[in-house]
Amino acid sequence: MGFFWYTILGVIFGAGALWLLNWAKEKEIKIRWYSITLFVLGLFTLLLTIEAYIGNLQEFESRAAGLTLVFMGIPALLLIGAAVGLTVKNMKSVPAVSTESTEVKA
Repeated sequence: MGFFWYTILGVIFGAGALWLLNWAKEKEIKIRWYSITLFVLGLFTLLLTIEAYIGNLQEFESRAAGLTLVFMGIPALLLIGAAVGLTVKNMKSVPAVSTESTEVKA
């Protein structure tokens, strides 16, 4: 892939990250730093997997392309899944704010 495509991907992922963080702030969802790190590593590995897969197919190496998907794609999906799972777990562990009155009735 050329420099132009990486620039477009960078702009798209940057805009998506800003939107996601603003959305999480509006919904009062806490995203931990390690979830963000896992997600970025998984996304980077997934992009590398796609590029290696396409390169192997262009060189007519179909077996290598399939093995690339297995040995690089599955760990990328596991990293992304772990990041999403940790975020969902953190959402459930935060107590919900009650809108009812907290007055004690005697």
